[in-house]
Amino acid sequence: MTLVAGPVAVGVLLAAAAAGLLAGLPLVRPIGRRLGVTGAIVAGFAVMATGNLLTAAAPWLMAAFAAQVLRGLAIPLADSHVTTYLQRTTPPEMLGRVLANVYGGVGVAAAVGYLLGGPVLDATSPRTAFVIVGCGGLAGAAITAVLLRRARRQPDTGPRQRHRDGSPGRF
Repeated sequence: MTLVAGPVAVGVLLAAAAAGLLAGLPLVRPIGRRLGVTGAIVAGFAVMATGNLLTAAAPWLMAAFAAQVLRGLAIPLADSHVTTYLQRTTPPEMLGRVLANVYGGVGVAAAVGYLLGGPVLDATSPRTAFVIVGCGGLAGAAITAVLLRRARRQPDTGPRQRHRDGSPGRF
């Protein structure tokens, strides 16, 4: 696959990720319950990265389409559980700032990706760009897993935050 099929192919891949995102919305709750909040975050990041790696390996456009649907399935899983994690672990008076920083950082990372994407594509190929993004995503998932594990091991320094139903703020 060269992905030199023009703007229609690029549009198809973008539509595939969006279709996966929509299809993934009803799966967020059952998967999240099974994996827990931190497991859902890491799994979501890893599946998104795997979708990009599979896109790089796809021999034809329909296989790339399927890989991007897979990537899209994981977007709502990761996104909703990052927000849930932050809501459960951040003091209420800091929540707005923390969410703004996290999602502002996501926006900055996306902008950097768009700025670097063109030169990377010019210097290499679409396949290579998908491999770079996929490997970066898997590295990010691994780093996130380590950091979340460390955060769980830190001693509790204040009152335990509670869920709306009154249960303790455990994951």
